[in-house]
Amino acid sequence: MIENKLEGKQAASALTGCCDRFEKDVSKSEDLVERARSATAAIDHLANHVEVEWMACEGKIAEALKAARSKKFALRTETRAMMEAFKDVRQFFLDDDYGEQIRRLDEFVSLCERLEKLKDSGFLDTVADTMLKLS
Repeated sequence: MIENKLEGKQAASALTGCCDRFEKDVSKSEDLVERARSATAAIDHLANHVEVEWMACEGKIAEALKAARSKKFALRTETRAMMEAFKDVRQFFLDDDYGEQIRRLDEFVSLCERLEKLKDSGFLDTVADTMLKLS
């Protein structure tokens, strides 16, 4: 009978241990289910909202790329025009009649300076008035 009592106590103790483990496992399972629901909700949210933001981002990237290409084209055109002008200036300095062109430019500058002095003295205005009266 003592053996039966011992066996009964052991069985009760084992049963109590099994029940405790079962309750802990159920609690862990409930926690796991809640975490899975939360993860599923997060995935659904990302699937529904990230695509919309991504599409908007792609649109802005396309606009920025178009603007950058346009500016690149304009810059290339302006650079080509400037290089052509620089080529003309370089050619002027390397040309055989450079000395003659400089002499003519110097004469033109001298003429402009003399005309400026005549205008400042009033002589050109007098000549212009006389020509208007004679015509």
